[in-house]
Amino acid sequence: MKNISKSFGTNKVLEAIDLTINSGEVHALMGENGAGKSTLMNILTGLFPASGGEIEIDKEDKTFKNPQEAEGFGISFIHQEMNTWPDLTVLENLFLGREIKNKFGILDTKAMRKKATFVLNNWE
Repeated sequence: MKNISKSFGTNKVLEAIDLTINSGEVHALMGENGAGKSTLMNILTGLFPASGGEIEIDKEDKTFKNPQEAEGFGISFIHQEMNTWPDLTVLENLFLGREIKNKFGILDTKAMRKKATFVLNNWE
């Protein structure tokens, strides 16, 4: 991310932010309440458009339309206020909003379990 800025109306939330994360790295973004951490990640994952700046992946400009598209490039983040739904299974909570469905649009729990198992087994 290079020179990222974001304004909501006249309120400047981010100004000239640079962030480099190399392939295979996992990072924690920490700071004071209201510092713009969530806004920056929402821009990276396609929830908000940036007011300025660019996102570059493998030396190519890239702007994601939604979190699912970002996840296709291996980019995701855990929200600071992650609530769980008590009526859903652990698996359903893990994939909430990112459900894997088969070609008929039906929830593919087998594929979801496989992906969750892969991620957990490869976590360092």
